[in-house]
Amino acid sequence: MRTFRIVGAALLAVNLFMAGCTTLSAARENSFAEQALSNVKQIRKLTVYVVYDDPGDLPEFEQTLRLTSDILKKEIDVELELNFSSLQVAWSGRKQNELLFQLSYLTSPREREFDIAIGLTKRTASETAECDQFIRHTGFCWQAGIDNKYRRFIVMRDFHPWFLAHEIGHVFVFNRLHSKSGLMKPTADQADGGGYILKGDDYSFTKEDREEALRNKWRTFGRRVDPVTY
Repeated sequence: MRTFRIVGAALLAVNLFMAGCTTLSAARENSFAEQALSNVKQIRKLTVYVVYDDPGDLPEFEQTLRLTSDILKKEIDVELELNFSSLQVAWSGRKQNELLFQLSYLTSPREREFDIAIGLTKRTASETAECDQFIRHTGFCWQAGIDNKYRRFIVMRDFHPWFLAHEIGHVFVFNRLHSKSGLMKPTADQADGGGYILKGDDYSFTKEDREEALRNKWRTFGRRVDPVTY
């Protein structure tokens, strides 16, 4: 069994976006939070912008997006835009923080047109070997991550819907980096024959995570947030 760390708001990514103006908590600055609490069943649809390197990955990702949208709608009444805008690129640096920086830079001309941007790239053969080595030495290897400045830039190396739902959980949950169980737990075990060992509860927020996600559901994108990093 191999364990994959789902690096939502990874500490590596923290260094990427820490310079700049004073931070504001999205929960504090959000003028729509109380309105959302009074009608939590109101659907919020997130506009998605996708940056990818291989067009052959898009059909698989589109299925991931649909399944993830179903998970989020059931949990916190959030849907994902399925007719997304996209941009094909050749990634240069491929470490997690490098991918996040490129994603934010490449999408900056259209930053007012989307809520979240998702960068896609499958692991190369050498990256898979490196991942296996990390697992042997540390027990973990990253498959997805999110920036820790705006909580709107996500990179993925595996298009499993649990990974994307987990990262979008970080879009709305700021008071803890990870939880002990549920959708916001930090890792997923991979079975020896492939696939991931995930139970039904792993696709649900804990009570505390759901309550915070609902408080922040109507947050304003493009403004800095102030999440914890531990």
